[in-house]
Amino acid sequence: MVGEIARSMENLDDSPVWQGEVKYNLACMHSLLGAKAEAIHELREALVLNPELTDLSKEDSDLDAIRGEPEYQAIYKH
Repeated sequence: MVGEIARSMENLDDSPVWQGEVKYNLACMHSLLGAKAEAIHELREALVLNPELTDLSKEDSDLDAIRGEPEYQAIYKH
């Protein structure tokens, strides 16, 4: 149900900043639920859409469950 609500929020604004915020929150939700692959996927997309979330994503405790994943760490290697 939470995922459905978050997905419906995507339709409120089509700006990249908003879309990034929605995807970031989905990443946090998936991380908290233990859905690591989905969390990393949503986070990667969020940071492409809204790079200003990068610093927050490195410290947000909601993402602690995925920090040790190589795919998570690869997001920050440029």
